[in-house]
Amino acid sequence: MTKRFAVMGAGEVGFHLARELSREGHSVVVIEADPGKREPLEENLDVGVVIGENTFGKGSVQTVFELSPTKALKLTTAKYYTPSGRSIHRDRNRDGSLIEEEGIDLTDVEDVEDEPEVYRTDMGREVFGGGGIMPDVEVEPSLLSDFEVALERDATYFHFTNEWLVDHEHTGPDDFEFTEEMLDEFWALAETREDLPGYFEDMELEMSRELFDEHEREIGVGVLREIERRQEGNAAAYRVNIERDEQVWRVVELLKENPTRAELFEAVEEMRQQKIAEAAEAAETDGEEVEVN
Repeated sequence: MTKRFAVMGAGEVGFHLARELSREGHSVVVIEADPGKREPLEENLDVGVVIGENTFGKGSVQTVFELSPTKALKLTTAKYYTPSGRSIHRDRNRDGSLIEEEGIDLTDVEDVEDEPEVYRTDMGREVFGGGGIMPDVEVEPSLLSDFEVALERDATYFHFTNEWLVDHEHTGPDDFEFTEEMLDEFWALAETREDLPGYFEDMELEMSRELFDEHEREIGVGVLREIERRQEGNAAAYRVNIERDEQVWRVVELLKENPTRAELFEAVEEMRQQKIAEAAEAAETDGEEVEVN
């Protein structure tokens, strides 16, 4: 029976798991969580499709030569290549900035046509070298808001949960409700946190009850996450966070719509071709002549 799997991050174990599942005919989606590790092989060998953002592009090896007890010379002495001869390394200036600030943009037809490093995967799909790993489906990660960052820096959720669980019973995430009373208690604790106003100031926010009211939903999620972590462990806390992870839910949507491996690859290729066609149409609208193969 064909099944559908999402592999979070590649790594050594993730790569071999994805490969074995793919060999058995299952649909596999790799979510980029650790750029520069095994994603090139998953993509090059068509083990699964890759979802996420363009990776960092670290594909080189440095060797350190000791010159004296206090000095050393670090030289780039090798690059990593996939079986097709493709390098995903992105060159940088001496200050660490990218020589080209962006990788190849598949929506920019001229960019794709001018790029000489074109390779093909085992299934014949086009992939490009020199710009990190470009995902088959680009989905931006769900990031914390500035408000949430301030609370995380102060560990406000952690301290609130410690106090709340002393007098309250938690029966599970399905029964949890972040009430107005809990928000009042959370605000009362926040007012006692000495460093919290400064963290909000760093985010160019003014700490106020009105601000907390506006972010009631985010506070509720953060509180539930810490309660689950305290009672059930880190895995339970991760399950709470996943509920609003756009990358994960895009994977779920893709796997539901394309239950077999063949359907999954076909759908991704259709999306890619549509993306290029839309870019070509937009370019023609702007008065540019663009050819799409």
